[in-house]
Amino acid sequence: MRGIRYQPSHVRAPGISAHLLVLYRSGQTLMTRRLIGPTVSEEIRSGDISLMSSGLASEWVWPGQIEVLHLYVDRAKLREVAGAVCDRPIEDVALRDILKVNDDLLTRMGQLLVDEATTNGFGSRLYVDAIAQQMCVHLLRNYAEVSIRVPAASGTLSKLKMRKLEEYIKEHIAEDLSLATLAEIAGISPSYFARLFRNSFGVPPHHYLIKHRLASARDLLRSKRHSIAEIAAMTGFSDQAHLTRLFKRQFTLTPDQFRKA
Repeated sequence: MRGIRYQPSHVRAPGISAHLLVLYRSGQTLMTRRLIGPTVSEEIRSGDISLMSSGLASEWVWPGQIEVLHLYVDRAKLREVAGAVCDRPIEDVALRDILKVNDDLLTRMGQLLVDEATTNGFGSRLYVDAIAQQMCVHLLRNYAEVSIRVPAASGTLSKLKMRKLEEYIKEHIAEDLSLATLAEIAGISPSYFARLFRNSFGVPPHHYLIKHRLASARDLLRSKRHSIAEIAAMTGFSDQAHLTRLFKRQFTLTPDQFRKA
């Protein structure tokens, strides 16, 4: 926690390891902030709060005098509380990047921390820990994006889902099939699906697609009805050169050499 009185300023700040809450305690000004995306501006006054996730470089500009309280929320602490709330292992927690919100509860908690820092009363550490815990829960409920850690998959896809995927890939071999599309066909989240697919088919989805596209191209090359460029398009390759490069790597012959042989 840090209290600061600012004159009109233009500040460029590097990313920091903690999540940041800026509690505006006095003054009124137009605040302009730029993070990763577009620049945003809001009229800021006492009682407003800005939130910013950790690790982001930022640029702030304001023309008026303001007094603020910076609250730095430890990433590990917020992740620990998220794990306790969700009762599941947490991959990460990110705060939503909000320039202006009015939240009386966060403002009161900030003032309680200021009061405790200036008095250092009986049981101070326990009291601060209790406030910090409540603040983390409030942030998780209202301003956070929580990523649940997906356990390593040890299972496999059912035979029905494997057959469904095989048929879908065969029918749509010329299309740009994404992991998300295949996961939707199987009815499984993309991150979990990739592991189960590899356990079931022995190779990652991308390798499986390439293998079947090459097999389809090889079958079509046995006939003289289509040019190699047409076959590349029919089997989902970006162009003839793409097909030739992967075909030679797999079969040691170019498509043209294979057709002549």
